Order: sequence, then structure tokens, then C-alpha cells
Amino acid sequence: MNFLVINPPYVLSETRGQALPPNKAMLPVGPLAIASALLGKGSKVKFLDLAATNAATLEWQQKIRLEMADCAAAEHVLLCCHTARNIPACREIAALVREQLPAAHITVGGNLCADLGIKDFQQLGLEVSAVVRGYGHASSVINALEQKEVGDIFPDSVPDTLPVPALHLLDRVAHAWYRKKSDGRYPVVGPGGFGCRWSCGYCSAKMGSRFVPRRLENILAEAEMARMLGYTHLWCVDNVVLQDPEATLAFAQAVSKLGLTWSGMTRPETVVDLELLRQLKGLGLTEIAMGVETASADQLKQYKRGAGRKYFDQISAAFDLLRQAGIPSNAFVMLDGSGGTEADFWELYKLLKKIRPDTVSWSFFNPSPRVGLIQEGRSPLSYGFYRWPLGLSSCPPERVVQHAMILSGVWWKGWTLDEKRPFYGNRHGAGVRFKEGLLWQPRNSRSPVGDIWEVWEELPF
Repeated sequence: MNFLVINPPYVLSETRGQALPPNKAMLPVGPLAIASALLGKGSKVKFLDLAATNAATLEWQQKIRLEMADCAAAEHVLLCCHTARNIPACREIAALVREQLPAAHITVGGNLCADLGIKDFQQLGLEVSAVVRGYGHASSVINALEQKEVGDIFPDSVPDTLPVPALHLLDRVAHAWYRKKSDGRYPVVGPGGFGCRWSCGYCSAKMGSRFVPRRLENILAEAEMARMLGYTHLWCVDNVVLQDPEATLAFAQAVSKLGLTWSGMTRPETVVDLELLRQLKGLGLTEIAMGVETASADQLKQYKRGAGRKYFDQISAAFDLLRQAGIPSNAFVMLDGSGGTEADFWELYKLLKKIRPDTVSWSFFNPSPRVGLIQEGRSPLSYGFYRWPLGLSSCPPERVVQHAMILSGVWWKGWTLDEKRPFYGNRHGAGVRFKEGLLWQPRNSRSPVGDIWEVWEELPF
């Protein structure tokens, strides 16, 4: 069997169809692991990465045509689709595949497919043969790919091992690009394993699976390869890296022996053992990120966060323990949530001032793809955590952007907010006052890749 695996451009320009490179990027280890599984069963696999290097030009379509001309024997095309903003690029790629390889069987997979099935993609204009609805490294999925099954493909189980990604399928230029774009961080499914014990309404990372620990020896085989490729840090993409404290300690001890540092995400309820945290700190843990999301109990219920009555006390205690252990912390928060108010933001600001994270990562709330794209009929190009608020809260989108400016000014720059008169605006734009200066966005200025702070300006008083 001959497979062509395509990692699409990060995002396309809305006006010219140009592939735009992201400001940050990590190795596409997921699809490369699927490629490895296929190679292990005797298939031939070519990997075409259009997110990296010179593919991000107006000629990206020509690159696909040239590559497919060398893949005339490809019977099956696997197309990665991780976010809603990948859909326009995937639509164009699917059309080019049918033009160049009319007999090819096209399967789409990725995080987005945990929520959307083949009929949903058809409704969105992406015509494919099959959709992998969850983790693709299950043997049942690999068999389905080889047999060219059609429709929605669900894994029958999630194995506790992941094929070591076939990184040799990327050329040296692409490897150098990813090392630079990731600041030397390698994404790995670590001690938090696959799936999750929680089912938050805004998160698709669970991929439809219960929590399945990943075997340590399997993680280390990948970590050793990452080190050989020049990576110095492992970014654990597990949903909750402290789901199994014993597994996390064993992982930290092993990667410390490799000379690697690491970081990851978890939930406040799992940060309870100061002695463990101190051990992890000594074994190379450089940061823990936790979801705070909102200070509104009503919004937490709406998000299906699974937060109990003492949740905010747990948040405070968790950040305090990290501080005592000397581990830098990062608070994830969401702005523009449905039904959110101006008062909700200031309650969030007060909560962050109380728990004192070392930094804050904010995003604009996006409804699940099924709700936003299918039920509400939104354009995939309108999606993006850092693009422009969708207007879901009672605050005008411009004000939500100012909320983001406050968080960035205080927790990214270390500036002091002018709390008596924070907001500033006129016909030219809007901004936020700090004692050190002004963060400002010219009106109608937008970042083409979606990172809205790229267009902000720092102005002195």
C-alpha cells in the first residue's frame, strides 16, 4: 500500500490564498506516528509538510502538484486537520488530490475529527472518503486505513504505546525550522497519557478516550530520539500531566538522566503534594500550566469544567504550592465566553492578582466546532483563539481585546495597570493605559495568522 501523508499549511490568507507560516510551531509528531505505524506494516509512506519552510508561499499549490507527480502510485492520502482554520486549506488540498490522483482514497484525521464526522465535513465543503474519529494509532484504525474503509472510523481501543514518530520522513531543513519555531521544545505525550479523566466542554484534546497511561519505556524511546535531533526540552501535551503522580515522578527521573528539561499542563485538583513538586523541580520541571479559565462559577458550569464548590480554593492552593516549590506557573484563562460580562473580567483580574501566576496565557473562547461551524454556521476562518473575539459575551469585541491587553501588559510585560482609568480609545483605535505606557491597536488592524498581539503597538505617554 502506498500512502501520502499531508500536513496542510497553518492558515491561508483570506484574500490571496497564500499559505502563511505560524509564529510558533512544533513537530507534527501525531501524523508522523501514524506514518511510522504504516511503515511498520510494510506500506510505503511519503510525508508532505506544507506548514514548514518554503511551502509557506504563493506556490504551495504547485509544490503539491510536483510532489504528487512523484507519488503517482499513492493509493491513499491522509490529510491532517487539527483546527477549524485548517479546513479551507484542506478543501483546496483535497481538490488538488482529486485533480492529480483521481483514484486516491482520502482520509482526514486530527483533533478536529474528534468532534466532526464525514457528514459534517461534507457540509463544510470538504469531500473525503473517511474520517478518523479519535486517536489514530490504534491497530483497528491502521487496519481500516489499509483496507480503505469509508465513513467515520472509530478506534476500538487506545493502546498504551505510540509508534515512535517517523521523523526521518522530514528533511533537514524542516527539522531546523521546527526546532527554531518551537524554541527547542519537542511535543510528547508524557506521563499524563492518552485521554483524560475530565470532559470539559471546550476541549477536544481528550479525543474521545478515557485516561490511558502511556508506558514509560515507550515515552523514553521518543525522548531519546528528540535529544538526538537537538531538542533540549520536552513539552508534555498530555491533558493532565499529574493525573498519575507516581508515573510523573518516574518520567521526570528518566528524562533528567537524558539531560532534558520538561514542562506540562495539569488541573489545580492534581497539585496537592509539595514534596513531589520539589522533587519534580529538581528533576528538570521548568513550568506547570493550569486552567483557571474564569472566575465565574456560572461560566465554569457552562464550560462543563467539573469544578466543585471549593474549586477556587483549590486554584489558590495549587498556585501557592507551585510557588513554594519554586516551579514557575502559567494560568490559562478564556475571554469572551458566552454570557460573560465586564464584571466577570474584573473578577478574573482580581483572582489572578490573588493567585499570582508567573505568567498568564489567555485565549478568546471559541465554541466547539460542532456548535460553531455546524449549528451556528460560522466560517472556519472566523475561528482562532487569538484572532478576534467572536462576540459571544455581552462586552463589545473591542473591549474584549482591551481585556486581553490588560492581561498581556500585567503578566507578560510586568507593567502596572492604571486601574482608575484603564481604557482609552478614539476613532483611530483603542488601547489600555499602564503607568509605563500605552498598549494600542489601530482600528481594523488584524494579524493574518491570528495572533492579535502582533498588531499591537507600545506607545509612551
